[in-house]
Amino acid sequence: VEEVRIAARLAVLQDIAHSEGWSSVVLSNQHSPSVSLSNAEVFILDKCNAVIEGPTPESTDPVIAAKLAAAKIPVITFDITQKGWYFVGINNSLAGIEGGEALGHIIKSKWGCSLDEIIASGLPVVGVIDTERTGGMIKGIQKICPNIPNSKTIEYDGDGEVSASSTAARALLAAH
Repeated sequence: VEEVRIAARLAVLQDIAHSEGWSSVVLSNQHSPSVSLSNAEVFILDKCNAVIEGPTPESTDPVIAAKLAAAKIPVITFDITQKGWYFVGINNSLAGIEGGEALGHIIKSKWGCSLDEIIASGLPVVGVIDTERTGGMIKGIQKICPNIPNSKTIEYDGDGEVSASSTAARALLAAH
């Protein structure tokens, strides 16, 4: 889901840039601190007018922010509430809870809140974003189905990629 959401955002941004006659550079941080920092250096060397930043490893945000601020490059972000950046995202905790509640209603109507397990794929490297979004999903499910114990919840690192996440989820399902 996250991969699709990011791809949709990227498509919209690229369409806007194209229609305005702007050139754009798209770089993936691959959820890596070193790649994230390297990308910031590329933006500075390319003398970009602005950067739109997606989820990065949380530890790199202050360093990237300082580098881009020193280069006088403004940053717009969807998911990171970093001081000095223009945050246009949503409250990750509330979004997670609302999504979890919606899923909880499905679980309740289809299975009477009786589950073997909740398997939650996250992206821990992005820190609080993952804690709030994935953790919020679990809280939302438990709000609708309060009898599902925490012991039935398995959280794992899905690496932010559907291919990695679904492979790990299948292995967890087989193991349990």
